[in-house]
Amino acid sequence: MLALITGNLISTRKYLDIAARDALLAMGAAALAMMPDRPRTKERAQMPARGCGWTDRDDPRSVH
Repeated sequence: MLALITGNLISTRKYLDIAARDALLAMGAAALAMMPDRPRTKERAQMPARGCGWTDRDDPRSVH
């Protein structure tokens, strides 16, 4: 679809910047469509614990 819009914009000789943008979006979409699916893993990666290093909620420096 974006390729058709790009062709139309180029044929009118107007909005060539938009035509270039649409052409690049079409190429990016085609590249993403050709990428293989990532393999599924049984285990999820564990995220490190987030925090500021203290757990006391009465501490005035606490962001809680």
